[in-house]
Amino acid sequence: MMAHPSCVIPTAMPTPPPYVTFPRLGQLGRLGNQLFQMAATVGVATKNCVPYCLPPWPYARFLANPLPICQPASAPIRYIERSFAYQPIPITEPTALVGYFQSEKYFAHCTPLMRRLLTMRPDFEAALTHHCQKSIHANSCSIHVRRTDYISHSSLFD
Repeated sequence: MMAHPSCVIPTAMPTPPPYVTFPRLGQLGRLGNQLFQMAATVGVATKNCVPYCLPPWPYARFLANPLPICQPASAPIRYIERSFAYQPIPITEPTALVGYFQSEKYFAHCTPLMRRLLTMRPDFEAALTHHCQKSIHANSCSIHVRRTDYISHSSLFD
């Protein structure tokens, strides 16, 4: 196939700069999963010295600091988590993470940044503290059972 003689055909298409995103944030698991996914996105990006951005996230309204929001202009490649074990993720092009990324190793190197990003708004923190005052000051214990995981993914547990 040949182009019309007046057409200028570039020898190479410009490569978009690399970045990391998690376009399915809020759609793959509940809040705990979403926090790991967000932290992994930030951690993988900072480890690779590239920018990160996230889709609009309903829980962001409770945070003191705005999250970098994006709607990717180009379709990033998908990096699909292969196992529950940590694996380094090299980023050389726009990349969308897909998975749960439940290892602190994805974001341990940027813990101060994650704490800043996930700091609650002072008014929300005060309201939550007031609402939970009895539990905070009582001699209490909290237990979290991951019932949904055990039922939905029973083959993964002993």
